[in-house]
Amino acid sequence: MGEAVGAVDPPFPPAAMTVALNPEAATAAAGTDWDPSRGEDPNENFPLSRAVASILNFRGALGTSIGTHPAGVPVLPVVQFIVPDLAFERGRPGAKDAVFIVDGDLGALGYPVTIHRAHYPAPARVVHGFESEPESLVATALASSVEPQGGFVIGNACYVAYEGPVLTPTSPGSGGATGGLISDPRYLGRMVKFPSGEMPRSGRTVTIGAGAGGLADFGVASATVDEIVFGSPFANAGWGGSQPAVHAAGGALLLSARVGETDQSLQIQENVVRTASGLVGQQGSPLGAFPDSGGLIAVGEEIIAFTAAAAGSGSITVAPGGRGLLGTRPQAHEVTEAVHWLEGWRCSALAGSITPGDAVIPLTSTEGFPSQGTALIGSELIHWTRVQGGALIMPRTADDDGEEDGIGPGAFRGRFGTLPGGYASGTPVVLFPCRYWDRYAPRFDGPELGYFGLHVDQPGAWWAGVTWQGEEPGVGGVELVVLQRGADVPWDADPEETPGLVLLEDGTQADDLIPIGIQADRMEWRVFARYSQGAFDAEFGLQHGWKQTPRFDLLGVTYSAPGRVMRSMDR
Repeated sequence: MGEAVGAVDPPFPPAAMTVALNPEAATAAAGTDWDPSRGEDPNENFPLSRAVASILNFRGALGTSIGTHPAGVPVLPVVQFIVPDLAFERGRPGAKDAVFIVDGDLGALGYPVTIHRAHYPAPARVVHGFESEPESLVATALASSVEPQGGFVIGNACYVAYEGPVLTPTSPGSGGATGGLISDPRYLGRMVKFPSGEMPRSGRTVTIGAGAGGLADFGVASATVDEIVFGSPFANAGWGGSQPAVHAAGGALLLSARVGETDQSLQIQENVVRTASGLVGQQGSPLGAFPDSGGLIAVGEEIIAFTAAAAGSGSITVAPGGRGLLGTRPQAHEVTEAVHWLEGWRCSALAGSITPGDAVIPLTSTEGFPSQGTALIGSELIHWTRVQGGALIMPRTADDDGEEDGIGPGAFRGRFGTLPGGYASGTPVVLFPCRYWDRYAPRFDGPELGYFGLHVDQPGAWWAGVTWQGEEPGVGGVELVVLQRGADVPWDADPEETPGLVLLEDGTQADDLIPIGIQADRMEWRVFARYSQGAFDAEFGLQHGWKQTPRFDLLGVTYSAPGRVMRSMDR
């Protein structure tokens, strides 16, 4: 596990350095570890010397051994750290750990070092006694006693030596806090081992799609970012009197009772929040910041939708069908497991049941939902184009061929190859980010469609054939289709039964033609991206076709037309 331990004033100079006359010989002679039991006490048979050495404790301090050291043995300064009380949660430093030494600065990167040895002394030590006989001047040993360690901070203290120098100054304690509880370890001089549970470093600027600081010579990273979410700086801010007040923001809530795989409520511990530095308590409920309209929480590896969070009772009500969302699975959770509110995700619930063809999606709250967008309901993705009367609304298709009456099913149900379904009241509705819109709807004509339109005007022409080419993405799941119109017929008519309207699902090579064989003054084409079933995987999130779009390369048409006089002049 990771650790985050705060530094206090060390008993020795904190600037680590290595003194080695012959490192190879030193390694062979003393090894690369620090073993307190190595060597024999040279005063074992000398009661007076042993008693004086145990009282002064200059050698073999803190329970280490006294022994001889050959030339070339590394001399490593030792730094004292205070290990948090909850070290069992975050781990303890140990030999060979790769760690960072970080000052109490929110923007500090830290300096990488490797621990040579981490020593945890016992709270007490053995002190040897002696007595001498004046006549013989011979010292004899007396019974030894156990006394508290003196001159050092014990308890949760840990003494650490590094294998190399620390080339960055690190001061103990707070680095700018104004007083009160410091619940954010980033304000402390500390030693950190990944994963420490710390919040990210503070930054004032964010660069997306360029190198560090926007410098062109770094180049653009070969990655695609689907979404960037910044957490709320207000939830639990200042909890427990932490200073500055934002320290506890993003802290985790804790389960107070076990949750089974099918349970529809959770119980959290009131009056406490877990931060990277441990538990922070105060009177009140952390659920007070939760929205009344519901939202998403992460418990372990499961994402859960909730409809209500009762401050004072610690109860969180799970939405119907709200277990195991966004590619996670319902699972049991034990007491004290962390509960994180995913404030960056907007979530509401159906205010009434809907059928697979409904174009009006009523919500308990539309707060945070934009005027148009994409939402996940169960395993179905939908688009809406306006918000009105507490509902997400999309256009309707025609009920009859070519009527454009707008009384058919919703045009944008079942997006990205998902299937329209019926859902009960209370079902979670999650605002869902997408890279491209899926605005192809068969048998629909309206301004909300998305397509690439082409046309050729040639009065009295005989249209012989057409060819078109496109490139589908490598992951599959989306393809190009071309709707061709060569007569005065509605775009939303049935292309299989309407003369002059044809759906071209396959392109051709440049030297091949798809026959047209009609005479018309104008030919028109609409090029759509059509997503197939399975392009989106709501259960496991393993399909990526819904993130892709195909490339349209060309369309060519051949025709014969009578001669035309474009301009004449009498002389």
